[in-house]
Amino acid sequence: MHELSIAQGIVETVRRHLHAGEIHEVKAVRLRLGDQTAIAPESLQFCFDLACEGTILRGARLEIENVPGDALQVVEVEVEE
Repeated sequence: MHELSIAQGIVETVRRHLHAGEIHEVKAVRLRLGDQTAIAPESLQFCFDLACEGTILRGARLEIENVPGDALQVVEVEVEE
């Protein structure tokens, strides 16, 4: 299941871009996902929830916007400071 490694990459990317100590909680991660990526959105959602456990992203929602093409892009992170 390659969705797990993709979800782990998303979590790590978000964590790297957060300023330590300034963010108390990540509420949502918004993602653009192309229909030609061969990534199952339901599987990615499940794996994202697993990858978030034990991190500042624990409990965050993954909001997926399906788009044409092969995009896989984090477009917004909603946080509580």
